[in-house]
Amino acid sequence: MPGGDGGESSEGYNLDDFIATRPTLRDFLNEQVPFTIHGAPDRLIAQHLIDQLDEAGYVHADLNEIAVRLGADHRDVVRVLHQLQQLDPPGVFARSLSECLAIQLRARDRLDPAMEALVNNLELLARRDFASLKKSAASTRKT
Repeated sequence: MPGGDGGESSEGYNLDDFIATRPTLRDFLNEQVPFTIHGAPDRLIAQHLIDQLDEAGYVHADLNEIAVRLGADHRDVVRVLHQLQQLDPPGVFARSLSECLAIQLRARDRLDPAMEALVNNLELLARRDFASLKKSAASTRKT
């Protein structure tokens, strides 16, 4: 008798068949859109922007081209993008590392002028050009 209890053998049992599939980033975002984006034109823009995401959650598409392709106003595309940037996970829909960090810091209410100067000058930090970074931070405090 297979299994010793009259049941079938466990050789054909595949645990993966019983585990729910994990939602993708796009699935997760699509679940959030109805709570944030209202109106059919804005949802069309949102869906198009979701389709433009890369694996890391960045948008590298040209917003002007998206507006033309959808027959939408560029300002509407930018507005919807900013709304989408409020979704979880923080940093999604950023167009650059600095924008991603700014979104994440803003979500934690940690984007003070000094952090903003740092985020806006990541290339100086990467080059270890601390003198220029310090000047940038000082000029930010004066304004």
